[in-house]
Order: sequence, then C-alpha cells, then structure tokens
Amino acid sequence: MSSGSPSSLSPPPEDKRNHANGAVARSRRQNVNYGIRNQYLASLTERELNGLNVYRCEDDDLSIRTAAAQARLPYDRMTLRELELFPEMARSQHSVALFLYIRNKTLAQWQFDPLLELTLGAILKELPEPFNSDVELVTSIHNYLERYGYINFGVFTRLSVREFDKKITIVVIGAGAAGLAAARQLKFFGFDVIVLEARPRLCGRVFTYHGGAGLPPIDLGGMIIKGIVGNPLITLIRQTQCNIVEMNQKCPIYDKNGKLIDLQKNEMILNSLNKILNTICYIVHEMGVTKIDEDSPNSQNNNKNVAKKGGRKINLGEAIQLILNQNELRVKTRLMKYWQRFEQLCNKLKDAGEKTKAYRNAIDTCMDTLNQNGAFFETPDAYDLTFNGSVSQDLLNRKLSLRSMRQCLKIAVNGYEEAVQERREIEEMKNEYEKMEPSHVFMNDYDKRILDFHFANLESSIGAPLRTVALKDWDQDDLYGFDGSHITVKEGLGTVLEQVGNDLDVKLNCIVKNIQYDARGVDVSYFVNSRPENEKNGGGSQRIERILQTIRADAVLCTVPLSMLKKTVLTDDIMSDASAIRFEPKLPNWKTEAIARLGFGTFWDISKTCFGHLNETTASRGELFIFYSIGDLPILTGLFAGEAASVTGHLEDRVIAQNAMKILSKIFGNNCPTEPLKYIVTRWHLDPFAYGCYSYMKNGSLPEDYDKLAEPLYIDNKKDFARVFFAGEHTIKQYPSSVHGAFLSGLREAGRIADIFIGPLSPLGGEIDDEGNDENNCIDGQGILAFECQNQLNIKENKPGTSNQNNQNNKNQNIAVKRAKVNRNGINKNYNGENNGKEN
Repeated sequence: MSSGSPSSLSPPPEDKRNHANGAVARSRRQNVNYGIRNQYLASLTERELNGLNVYRCEDDDLSIRTAAAQARLPYDRMTLRELELFPEMARSQHSVALFLYIRNKTLAQWQFDPLLELTLGAILKELPEPFNSDVELVTSIHNYLERYGYINFGVFTRLSVREFDKKITIVVIGAGAAGLAAARQLKFFGFDVIVLEARPRLCGRVFTYHGGAGLPPIDLGGMIIKGIVGNPLITLIRQTQCNIVEMNQKCPIYDKNGKLIDLQKNEMILNSLNKILNTICYIVHEMGVTKIDEDSPNSQNNNKNVAKKGGRKINLGEAIQLILNQNELRVKTRLMKYWQRFEQLCNKLKDAGEKTKAYRNAIDTCMDTLNQNGAFFETPDAYDLTFNGSVSQDLLNRKLSLRSMRQCLKIAVNGYEEAVQERREIEEMKNEYEKMEPSHVFMNDYDKRILDFHFANLESSIGAPLRTVALKDWDQDDLYGFDGSHITVKEGLGTVLEQVGNDLDVKLNCIVKNIQYDARGVDVSYFVNSRPENEKNGGGSQRIERILQTIRADAVLCTVPLSMLKKTVLTDDIMSDASAIRFEPKLPNWKTEAIARLGFGTFWDISKTCFGHLNETTASRGELFIFYSIGDLPILTGLFAGEAASVTGHLEDRVIAQNAMKILSKIFGNNCPTEPLKYIVTRWHLDPFAYGCYSYMKNGSLPEDYDKLAEPLYIDNKKDFARVFFAGEHTIKQYPSSVHGAFLSGLREAGRIADIFIGPLSPLGGEIDDEGNDENNCIDGQGILAFECQNQLNIKENKPGTSNQNNQNNKNQNIAVKRAKVNRNGINKNYNGENNGKEN
C-alpha cells in the first residue's frame, strides 16, 4: 500500500516513490497543486515532525499554507463542497478571503495541538479581531471541518460530550484502518458504535508482530508511510507519540553472487524503463490507443470477432512487452542495416582485390612478352622507330608491338597502384566499421535480470502482476500522491492503529454472514467462536462452537476488503464460505459490476533501509527481490511480488527462510548468521479475511469503479437516505491501496452517516447546483477565487497559543464548550459563557 503496504508486496513508489536508486517513477501525470510551498513541510526532520513548530510560526502565511496542505485543501481556493455549504462567501473576493483565513486558521490551530479537541470556544479565542465577530460563520466553518474529518479526528482528549435524543446504533464491519477511523469518529459524533472483527486482533491488513522474549515489534502488513504532506497518519503518529524512522531512498541491488550490480548499468536500465512508461503514457493519453487489432490469419476466431468490434484491450504488461519487442525489432533492424553496409564494404573489398589481381596479371603478361622479345626498359633501341634506310615489315611490326606492349605495361602498373590504394582504403574502412558493430539484442540476459527486478518493484507497488493491470488508468491515483519522505514507525504501524481502537466496542472473532436491510433498519448476523460453558474451566477438549447472533442497528458500514466483496458476488453457498457475506436485498448490478471490474492482488548495513536482489529468471523475479530494515532493529523483511507471491502457498516456512538466508549469506558473507533467531511468513493471499494485499486497476476497470464501491445502498433509490455504507482502500479513488486511503475513507463515511442521521450542514445562503463534491476540485478558472488571501486582508494577529485580550466589542473570547446536545434535526451546541445574550 502507498502508506503501509502488506509485507507480501513491497510498498511504492511510488512513484507513488522510489524503491531502488530512483526506481520506476510510476506517475506520468502532474500532482494536484494545493497552491503551497510543500518543500518546507516535506523536508521536516523527525524532531520537527514531532514538534511541528511550523504551526507556532509568527509568519501567519506559512502556518496557514502548511495547515491547508496537511488537510489536503488548497489554501487559496474554496473547494466545491465548500461552495455548496458556503455559497454566500463566494460572492466577492473579500468574503472568500475571510472564509479561507478562518478555515485555514482553524486547521492550523488543530494541527498545532492534535492531542486536544479543538472546540469552537478555543478557535474564537485564537482568531484575531475582527475575524471572531461573526460567530455564526466561525461556527459553521468549525462544524464543516469537524464533520468531514479535517479536525478532531484520531486519538485526542475530548472536551465535549455529544448525545442524541434517541439512541442511534451503527455497526462497523471490520477493524482495519477504515473501520477504526469511522468507528472512532462516529462515537465522537454521538453514535452508539459496535465494531465486528473476524480476526482475533485489530488493524486488519496492518499487522505488527510482537515476537516476545525481548524481540522488537515488526510490521508484517502495512508498514511504509509514503509522504507526509497531507497524510493523516502523521497526525496519528503525533497523537500516539510513536517514533518514526526515515527511509533511505538509495537502495543498493545485489546480484545472485552477492556482488553489487553496476550502478551505471542499473541507471541505463531504469532510464529505459521510464522511457517505456512515458511512451505508454503518450500512446494512451495523447493518441488514445488502448486496444490492438488481432484480425490476422493466425488469430483465433473469437479474437477476430473482438477485433471487428474495435480490437482487444491490452494490459500494462502486454503494452510493456510490445514496446520491448519494438525496441528489439529496432535493434535487429539497425543490426541488419549494419550487416548490409558491411556486406557492401566486403563486396567493394573483393572487387578491389579482383581489380588488383587483374592488373597484376596484365603486368605479368606484358613483362613475359617483353622478356621473350629481349626488350627491356633499359634497352631503348628495341623500341626505336628511327631508320637510316629501308626496314623490313617484320622488324617494323615487332618494334610497333613492343612499343605498344610497353605502353600497356605502364597503364597496368598505374592501374595496379591505384587498385592497391583503393583496396587499402576499403580495408581500413572495413576495419573501422567492424569496431562500430551495434548490439545484437536490445537487452542481454544480465540486463533483463536487472529489468525484471524493476518490474517486480513495479508489481509490488501496484499490487498485482503486470499482465492483469489496466493500461490506461493503472496510475490514476498518482495524481494525489503525498510529498515528503517515506517513513516507518519504530513501534510498528499496528501500534498506532491499535490506539485508535482503544475505548471502542470491538467484538473480535465475529464473522459476519448476512446483512439484511430495509427502510426500518439493518439486521447484521454473524458467527462468534466460543468454547462451550462446561469446557471453559477444564482441560481436555478444545472444541470451538460457532454461535449465530444478530444485531439490530440503524445502519451498517462495511469495510471488508474488496476480495471479500468479490467472494460475496461469486459465491452461491454463503454459509459454507468463511468470508462471504450475503446482502438482502442483493447488491445492485452497478455495485457488483464495479466489484468484478476492480482487481485485488493475491498477492546490513543499518544506514541502508532497503536493498534489492536480482533473481535468475523472469518467472522468479519477484521472489525475495527486496529487503527492508527498520533503523538499528535486528529485523529484515523480505518481500514477494507479482506472480512469485503465489510461491509462498506451496512452500514451507522453513524452506522460504532458508532461501532468504542463502541470499543474505552471499551478500554479507561471514557477517550473516547461518540461521535467523525467528522467522514468520505472512501469506496474505491465503488469509480468509484478506485474500491479498490491496486493490488495483485491473484490465477493463475504470477509476469510477472506486466511486461506485463507495456509494451507499440508498433506500428506494432515494439519494437522501441509506442504511448500508462502504469504506476501505478500495472505495477511495484518490488514495487507493493505502492505509492512509483506508483511514480517510472511514472519516468520509463517518461524515456521510452523520449527514444522513444527524442532518446535513445547512448552507449559509442559497443553494449551489453542482453535482461535484471532490475535495480537490477548486474554482479558479477565471482567477476569481484563486488569489492569496493575505494580500486581500490586513491581518494583525496574536501568536498561536495566546488569546486576544483586546476585544472590547465582542465578548466571545471566554466561550468554552460544556456540552453538545444533538438531535435528529441537526447539531445544537450549548456553551457556558457570554455570547451577546444568545446561545449558539
């Protein structure tokens, strides 16, 4: 996962994002611009991260920019949701600036101290004059930020108590990051929350293993937090006061003999792979090509039919292989042209040799003729045609013949010398050309093994073999990738999430089998494993009884992995399948189609937090291809990715551990022990409540499928009331396949459930007719709302942490929250203190 991927797959990179020496840059798209300077926050050290002194900064511009970025909101623009809730604030630049300042200031105040609930009274004290004068606006902004999980989330001390006139029960299925986030937030809102978890532990696919006997904890599931700017897990780490370890982006790669591979060669291979991905991006997004026409004599009949309908969709693995083949063809074509030119030179050399030989023969013939007639160049009388008297015809003919032969000899000698020179020049040209012989292949076997390592890295980042991944939108979530370092939690990411689950009503070992819902409520039936009463205190039998129980609730939030939803869709006999859940009524077609389309994977040196290893074949490229360490802890985590992940299901733990030790011994020699102190193999793809690591864009899927999986099951198709809700990493298009995405989806659904059962937040003014509700969509097309709010308002403010004591006209400074009483019609907060004689 992007933030904490299960250990059977390596984390991104993420590009979303490097694993190995600048490994594959997944994204070909530009990230969302929140209008801030992220470099400061992205480069925070561990000390700064834990203190986050930026929120104490007297430079208010920096603090509010940073606060907005950490909340994944643009600091200088209103989102579409904000325009819906605050339409009157968008009518002028001044009102927009006012809204943005109060919103960003509230965010900064929360992030300054996330251990304590940020109450309305506290923010009114911190706002400088005159921004705290409009109590209704400040209240609405505070309610909005709280409702949708921008403030007051995670593990913090509550200062207010929320109560309903009537008890409202919400059942949350699954105690992973999404379920725990939603349950804790719903409890904070005042709901009665029950969490049902099938496993005997919390945290789902985040699993921190505690080996005991002095061994440090180790993450065997989600482990790496990728990026800190905007990542909600950073807030959780601060709240739980855990320690972080920054990942070293440089990852040395070792060959099968234990030697480091050539860095220059690796850089060349990596550049080639990135060029291939860039080429795919251009072909897909600029040319619109996602299919191939297989209508050829060698094609199968069904493929011909597909071709006639516009061709067959190809996956990412096929596209990469096609481009590799094209590069191979280009190399072969270049090689063929080289040999054709070489053949021409050889033919010219042969012709020059034959010409030289012909002139040599002509010279020999002339010399023989002259010798036979006793004529030499040294005896010119033999050629003299001057006579003192009469001469015989024979003598005249002889002299003329010798004279002609001598002329032929001169011509032959000159021709021979020219032919020899020509041959010498052609031979030199041929020798030089031989040195220019191009490569016979695009990549040799050694190159391919390095490329296979990066393919395995890419497969682990995506969460599936490349042959199953969608070509067009495989990296669609990279648009929302977080900036900053990659980090791990020294105590384990599970330790962080376990504290989120504190004080929640969590029932472990409860396997949900049926969800029956209608307009009146929801019945959730589940099996709970327990020992019979008469055997609990005795030894002997370890028999476990499965007792079917049912909970009546007002709504249910389903956060089970996508793999379990797939089992629900595909399994006929729900009761015989440990993980399948029956929905009554059945899930609608639009939901089941989206479930079917999206994919789900079944899948030292202490200064180096990771190092890679080259395997011998393409088929084995993902076997223990990379190892991760956590600081100075004596722990190494080896990963399997892609097709190789299935190998773990057929091998014993001992065999896998031995293979890992063989690899490590070749790399580190005698420094490597012969046996590990302890080892464990996860096999997430065989876990009955996971069946893999995380979702991915399968070939044929669409980004909108994430939105459909997040859509509640509305009663009677009415968009204003639902009983069944969905959360999880597979339901958030912006941050799928990540722990932070799962957590954010839980906060999202908590807000949605509150909107339905408590009541939506009322807009301050008229309605805005806009269907979009993406927190990252902003109105800035004409530049009306895209401006720096500090340039619009003259702000003089107290330092954070102090209160404004100079307000004589408004007595809101001393407001403190005593209790918030919630009814069905909305939230009414009763405060103890003066407020112009009125209660808000």
